[in-house]
Amino acid sequence: MIKFAVTRPAQRIQSINHGIGMLKWDQDPYLKHFGMEIDGRMTETKARLLAHPIIEYRGNTADPKTSGRWDLRGKKFFGPNPEPLISWGICVIESCLPEPVIQNFISVFVQTYQGHGGNVPNKNPLIYRHNRNEQLGDMVASVRMAVGNKCKFIPQWLL
Repeated sequence: MIKFAVTRPAQRIQSINHGIGMLKWDQDPYLKHFGMEIDGRMTETKARLLAHPIIEYRGNTADPKTSGRWDLRGKKFFGPNPEPLISWGICVIESCLPEPVIQNFISVFVQTYQGHGGNVPNKNPLIYRHNRNEQLGDMVASVRMAVGNKCKFIPQWLL
């Protein structure tokens, strides 16, 4: 998706025109039957470049200009999370990940979130393992219930 989104205008126009040519609207029997024609030319419009945002972190700012990128490494959020992350859980669907991968994800997630200024007192979230026979809608309800029961608090995040 990212590669598609950053396609240069000339290349995008060429791709669109190629697609239009493949559709062969001028030969479409349904369009002809209803007396419809589609103009294959692109509509021209005036555009403008919006002002880019200045990103504020705790203690400093970043100005990505028009690159559309900013680096969060070593940055703290502007304000701390208003509530500590206490009630959260992870759902593993159909045993798609081995236990060491799950534990590594949790460790890196907590470390990264705290590094950005977040407060995570619960570093051991509930890990819910989806049963192949369980419907996905039921699974979401089960995960929510299990996390809430374990933490004695309404779930804040479910991953």
